[in-house]
Amino acid sequence: MTDAVRAELVAVLAGFAIAGDLAFIEPLTNGHIHDTWAVTAGRRRYVAQRINGAVFGDLDACENNLSRIDETLVAHQSVAVPRLARTATGAVHWTDTGGRTWRLAAFAEGTVAGMFAADAAQAYDAATMFGRYAAALGAIVGELRPTIARFHDLDWRLAQLDRAAVLDSRGRLDRCRTEVVELGALAARIADALAAVWAQRGPCPIRVAHNDAKVANVRFDAASGRAAMIVDLDTTMPGSILFDVGELLRTATVVVAEDAPDASEVSVDGERVAAVVRGMIDGSAGELTAAERAALGLAGPQMAIENAVRFLTDHLAGDAYYGVARPGQNLDRARTQAAVASALLACSDVVDAAAR
Repeated sequence: MTDAVRAELVAVLAGFAIAGDLAFIEPLTNGHIHDTWAVTAGRRRYVAQRINGAVFGDLDACENNLSRIDETLVAHQSVAVPRLARTATGAVHWTDTGGRTWRLAAFAEGTVAGMFAADAAQAYDAATMFGRYAAALGAIVGELRPTIARFHDLDWRLAQLDRAAVLDSRGRLDRCRTEVVELGALAARIADALAAVWAQRGPCPIRVAHNDAKVANVRFDAASGRAAMIVDLDTTMPGSILFDVGELLRTATVVVAEDAPDASEVSVDGERVAAVVRGMIDGSAGELTAAERAALGLAGPQMAIENAVRFLTDHLAGDAYYGVARPGQNLDRARTQAAVASALLACSDVVDAAAR
């Protein structure tokens, strides 16, 4: 750990009026966006996040949403989220002398992160918690603001991919021309199917959605393996419950790494698919409408293809958004997510049965 990072974290603790010397620092590397560390001050551990302002440019919206979420969930014992530290003025963000913005939260002791659901029971548990999260925050949907514009706008994401392919600024297009075409075709197929649902059932209602409801954003109890807490709340804003169902389906039902170099290894576990659907329905206390239930089979494919498009766009643009540890990692991520989308499309009957 560099002296500069240590000095930054010492200043962060002071900014949030946390007493005690900084005794331990551990980088946390699961996330794609923010720089995150576990830090120990006195006898307590905290999670310190240096916010990526290029992604979350509207800090006023983040401040508003996280404050309202924190205040609302205090009364909901069935939904655990990190307790955010506050500055002397009551804010959940603190900006250092270099203009970098930080958040600080209590570390979720006795919990572990997981990139996959260990089994169908754990997939159900995670989905139930996200369903409860959306239901508990339903009353404040009108008070929350978009923290990232057009976050789940697939048409816009596809336009970005097309622009990146035309520019080919890093000379990478030759390796993935087929993927550009195939992703566009698969996205169009999913969009047409959703349009048919909306034409028959009407649109889905606007709800509070976490919007990044992947398994990696659940903390599990280290002893029991049960879902214990939802984390990374800064994407929470008005949206569709399908976004959260879809993120869970694409991450909780597949046991192949997100960046698997061989997409042919991708397979989907039908038991976990059914568990995610039942968990979201149970967690949301039966609030899903007929239109939402009818579209559940397309939620996973939609979110998988959106992620594939974003990964491929970033690969073509030079890996500016998602960090990479090796050349071609974002291309592998894109290919894997495209395979996940196809595999989930083939499981639509399992989803329909679970949603009845």
